[in-house]
Amino acid sequence: MDDLDPVLVAKFQKMLKILEYHLWAANTHLNIWQALMSSPGKLRLCHTYTGFFYWTRDAHVDRLVIKICVATDDRDKDQPSIHKLLRLAKRHPKLAETLDPSAIESKLAQISTELKAILDVRDQRSGHWDMKKDPPLPNAEDIKKVLAILGEIYNDIYNAHYPPPPKVDFPFPQGFPIPQEMTRPPRHLTLLDKEGTTDTDYVMNMLIEAHPHLKETKGE
Repeated sequence: MDDLDPVLVAKFQKMLKILEYHLWAANTHLNIWQALMSSPGKLRLCHTYTGFFYWTRDAHVDRLVIKICVATDDRDKDQPSIHKLLRLAKRHPKLAETLDPSAIESKLAQISTELKAILDVRDQRSGHWDMKKDPPLPNAEDIKKVLAILGEIYNDIYNAHYPPPPKVDFPFPQGFPIPQEMTRPPRHLTLLDKEGTTDTDYVMNMLIEAHPHLKETKGE
């Protein structure tokens, strides 16, 4: 890689880091969105204070959909997407000498239906409202599947660009390892604190404790 144009290498690394950010952001929004609805008590809290929680949930859905689309939409050729990185790697193989482009394309094909559904949510609900039909709703299981595969793809590209590994484990949907200043070894960050409770759970549980009528009852 030493004989490559330093400007090209810097561009590739910058795009890789931007991709990392958007995947991390999508995963964070997904975790918060799910945490807001993870128990009967939290649902009662959301229904009691709809002026805050309804719009909060709505915003997290829109953001996670948009972040996934930034990482995967190929319609904008200059967008820092997986497709853009793959094109650069094909054009300049020394950027990622151990990368198998056909394997990346195969993984994208595995989630093509789910990605199309997420793109439809963005185009007909999150970024635009389609008056001709009911805008589609996002599907959490589809999003989890997509993020898991996108995490694998990110690892493949990252590890091919920074040889030799060690292999980066990408534990979607629970968290996301973020390299420190794009150097080895990667720094593993998760959305869980040391007690294993997300910040969202912690805040909501405090609110529920302060409002006994919102607590779960036995049998729920």
